[in-house]
Amino acid sequence: VSKPLVKLEANIVATQSGSGDPSPENERPIVGWDSVSVVRCGVNTWSEDWELGDIVNTTGATTPSNNYIRSKDFEIIKPSTQYCVSLAQTSVFYYDVNKAFISRVLTSADNQVITTPSNALFFKIKRYSTSGYENNISINYPSTVTDYHAYNGNTYTINLGGTYYGGVLDVTNGVLTVDRKYKKATDMVWVGFTYNQVYSATDTDNSVTIDYPTGRRPIMCNKYKYSDSTLLIPVGGCGWGGNTNNKNLIIRDSVNATSLDVWKAYIADNEVEFVYYIEPFTIQLTPTEIDTLVGNNTIFADSGDIESLTYLYKGTPEA
Repeated sequence: VSKPLVKLEANIVATQSGSGDPSPENERPIVGWDSVSVVRCGVNTWSEDWELGDIVNTTGATTPSNNYIRSKDFEIIKPSTQYCVSLAQTSVFYYDVNKAFISRVLTSADNQVITTPSNALFFKIKRYSTSGYENNISINYPSTVTDYHAYNGNTYTINLGGTYYGGVLDVTNGVLTVDRKYKKATDMVWVGFTYNQVYSATDTDNSVTIDYPTGRRPIMCNKYKYSDSTLLIPVGGCGWGGNTNNKNLIIRDSVNATSLDVWKAYIADNEVEFVYYIEPFTIQLTPTEIDTLVGNNTIFADSGDIESLTYLYKGTPEA
């Protein structure tokens, strides 16, 4: 007899849309999470919820058609992960955290293994058919499991009560541990300038700049690439200031930070955002019970990797 999970912890990891290093010319907006969706299913990770219609191969957009079947909704997929697609001539469309189209792959054989892009978080599928869905497509995880398996799953959505950019959600006990914060440049006090570098005032809001695991903890920024340099930050970079680790956040930009006044004018007209580590704090949410299946269970969250999982095995908790 199946039992609910004893404990399930899911990471909450802020993501950035787009690709490449962030810069003023290549903005990569930061996306946090106001809810976490946890999927518990068997080996087939596609819900088999379908409708008639096409998906444009080059854009990932939906369009009417009576000659294709397709996924009805976006469904969660893990990045940089192998899956086995049970049926040849099935198109799998990948989308990022903002559900922006990334790419498409078309299977050429039954039980073909595919590898998802590093920034994929959602997928849809389509296949040519004029007779409807014939219950023969599964997206299997692990990819070593081949052939069609009927979907047997459930999605649990946990409302976080706000938007968060890093931490761990203990789903079954309803405890959210937050260890990063989001801040805009316009909400910071900028006090110093040298070598085309601008400095923020020392952050007194529990920022953590050391011991990650040795050295300074990284900063996520939509317009500047993080540098852990203790001396001069590279042009186009951001980091923590001074070899004494003084908690000043630094931006070095030879165009937009040639003086404090130039920098302040730039951030007034251009949103610059940061996410960085803080001393963790907890928030109590409502516990969520996750039922398990008899046999294979695939469990994943859209907000990040599963940090830990404990289940009952013959009456004894197992991690």
